[in-house]
Amino acid sequence: MYRRPSYSKPVKEVGPRKYRSKKPERPSELLEVATLNPVCVSKTTPVINAVKLLSEKNFRRLPVVDAGSKKLIGMLTSTDIVNYFGGGGKYKIVEKRYYGNLYKALNAPIEMIMHTPPIFVYEDASIDDVIEIMLKHNIGGVPIVDEDDILKAIITERDILRILSGTRIGSPISEIMSRDVISISENAPLMKACRTMIEFGFRRLPALNEKFQLTGILTSMDIVKFFASEMAFRIAKLPQLSELLQTPVNRIMTPFVITAGENMTISEALELMTRNNIGALPIISEKRTIVGIVTERDIMVKLIELS
Repeated sequence: MYRRPSYSKPVKEVGPRKYRSKKPERPSELLEVATLNPVCVSKTTPVINAVKLLSEKNFRRLPVVDAGSKKLIGMLTSTDIVNYFGGGGKYKIVEKRYYGNLYKALNAPIEMIMHTPPIFVYEDASIDDVIEIMLKHNIGGVPIVDEDDILKAIITERDILRILSGTRIGSPISEIMSRDVISISENAPLMKACRTMIEFGFRRLPALNEKFQLTGILTSMDIVKFFASEMAFRIAKLPQLSELLQTPVNRIMTPFVITAGENMTISEALELMTRNNIGALPIISEKRTIVGIVTERDIMVKLIELS
């Protein structure tokens, strides 16, 4: 049975960003709910190959392993791609090393932009440990390795939610939704959207028209899929990334957004998100103006409180 984490007793750290725990009563507790043998890449994998893999598999993250030993050495996320293609400090690599050339930037090895050292747990860690690490480091997925640091599996917030979803919550989502929503104009250039995501630490931005009505949502995965698509190369008549970054948000965003009203219960919201395989629900008024947003993380935290 799932146990609520005890945050008064921190997980023991073994070296930088490595986590162990006492062996759980059931040795396979963590691996029972995780994805085994996850898709991974090496540090020499070109960015374009990683982008296409993320897009095709609809993954937000890829573990990076040593090509020979298969030991975990890094993580590449959709947010890293947004950062690299105009959102943050990693864009300087494109500007200074590749002089803004899109094709050179796409063929760079991912070791230029991956997270290292990665945050991970050993396979004898507990689910409690994973939840604590996700909340502490604000991450949505954690790789699992064996005692030799060889990648075994990966566990995500969505996996944790499946464990906790048996708890019914009749409270309205207005109790847990974020009300100060950072949004973007549907006509804003992609560059502005990328920078907004990185500046505020969000993976998704509701897109609004001139009447401040919700017309779509732009996610980090929408941006990844854009760079993986042929459309990106049709738009980029010149090889400069700066030109592509002027593409308006409404050409990239998801236009048909699943939404909810403030009175929907938390359990109903989770069911809606699970059924449609989405990580967030914009909350809108009768006039389709956005009044809040609720994410998988918001629901997970609430379920932990009640468990």
